[in-house]
Amino acid sequence: MEPHIYGKRLFIYRILASVIGDGLVTIVDPEVHKSLRGVIGQAFTYSNLKLYFPIFNHMGVELVNLWKKSALDGIPVDVLGDVNACTLDIIGRTAFGENFASLARLSSSSNNDNNGEQQSSHRAAAGGGGILSDAIQTLIHESASPIDLLPFIGAYSPTAIKRRKATNIISQEMKRIVIEKKDKIGVMRVEEEEDDDDVREKDLLDILIQLRDENDEELSLESIINQSKTFLLAGHETTSVAISWSLYLP
Repeated sequence: MEPHIYGKRLFIYRILASVIGDGLVTIVDPEVHKSLRGVIGQAFTYSNLKLYFPIFNHMGVELVNLWKKSALDGIPVDVLGDVNACTLDIIGRTAFGENFASLARLSSSSNNDNNGEQQSSHRAAAGGGGILSDAIQTLIHESASPIDLLPFIGAYSPTAIKRRKATNIISQEMKRIVIEKKDKIGVMRVEEEEDDDDVREKDLLDILIQLRDENDEELSLESIINQSKTFLLAGHETTSVAISWSLYLP
């Protein structure tokens, strides 16, 4: 790939970088990108990813069961919204070891309503629920414009304010998750030294925190947070759109 042809200085990359920072998707320098890709690629080996197959299957079954119940109750389903919630739950568990319970919130919303129209609208509004899901939905639906990038003026547009608030929420939540995970790993390292038979299941963040670069150094906290935001935002939304489109095709 020729970086001078397929550059990352376009408007869309500036918008992405304002949300996820210098993640693998938005890094401009081709040499830095190549080096980081080599390091992070270690987390995506088949031996690591195959451990997540049961989670993929379980969440797929949960989604199908939700749709079956909606069909029996005569309730229209929001395919993209539901698949989005499903993939968010999957990325939460496989990447961060977190239970976002997005599908569970949708199911609970359906169970708590008696009127069909109310159920449908409540489920659409739920959008997966949760502070992270709500912030992600804001970024998706509040599309940025070139005006938002203008000095001074752009920062105070209604869209920019909403997106900035959502971005701050995502950054704060991901920082919390990463710091808590690093602390947990520190404790577990001590326990593993005392127990050579430890076979604890690891998520992608576990692996990312313990990766080493070519200088045998850990990734910085900022880099780990930025890569985590990349996993979260680029990982689940693209997948949910692809699945929804596949279901739509005849």
